[in-house]
Amino acid sequence: MTDRIEAAVPHAARLVCAVAEGDAREAHDVLLSLTVAELHALAVTLAASVDPELPLLVGPQVPPEAGQVGQVVLAVAVALRIPSTDIYSPRKTLDLVDARHIAFWICRALDVPVTAIGRAMHRDHSTVSSGAQRVTRTPALLRRAEQIHADLVGVPSHDDAMTTPDTPEQSPVSRSPSNAHPHVRRSLIRSVHVPAEVLVQESQDTHNDQSVHNLGRTA
Repeated sequence: MTDRIEAAVPHAARLVCAVAEGDAREAHDVLLSLTVAELHALAVTLAASVDPELPLLVGPQVPPEAGQVGQVVLAVAVALRIPSTDIYSPRKTLDLVDARHIAFWICRALDVPVTAIGRAMHRDHSTVSSGAQRVTRTPALLRRAEQIHADLVGVPSHDDAMTTPDTPEQSPVSRSPSNAHPHVRRSLIRSVHVPAEVLVQESQDTHNDQSVHNLGRTA
């Protein structure tokens, strides 16, 4: 039996790798290639290698910041009526650049590190920083970013706050992500709820992306 278990180690390694990579065909091939005795040895080998305190066959863990960035990108895409995949893409039409920079700004307002934003959006951290700063310097972009940010975290946007008496005007610099109000900066997306209609709208926008692309080219 010991010899069979030792012989099963390569099969076990191949099976574990296939499952971890999500390769169902490879996992299927491994199991079909084994005899009943070899399958038994494989089961014993895997059982001996499993920590009972941990989940079995868990895939790669996604950093929490990546989930936050993904939710921000989705919210920006829906608000601006463009496919979220275009925000991640290398395309540089003005509408997509604006959308990316707004996403950068919101992520920074949520205290997501620039390096984490860069990894999630396939951009250099310096690009993230300069894009967020551009939003801070551009009133129209800043207003849009604040509106989307407010929808995400449930905090009134600057325009809403201005309707309250005795609310002082803030300069764009004072409203940059790094200088945001402490309540806003602490409002990390722990469990942001994206409404069902938002997901439906994102799906519809993806189907209409050709018309959006044409609009971006003519703008």
